[in-house]
Amino acid sequence: MCEDLPYDYDLPAVFHRRNNKEWLVTMPLKYWMELYEMAEKNKPK
Repeated sequence: MCEDLPYDYDLPAVFHRRNNKEWLVTMPLKYWMELYEMAEKNKPK
C-alpha cells in the first residue's frame, strides 16, 4: 500500500483499467513533471 512507501508526498492520481486491459494512470502534467524531475536527479550515472 502507498502508506508503506518511504515518501511523504501526496500526488493526485487516478488508476483505472477496463475489461482486464493494462492499468492506466491519469494525473495532472504538473505532478508528472515533478516525478520525472525527481527520477532524473536520482538516476544512477
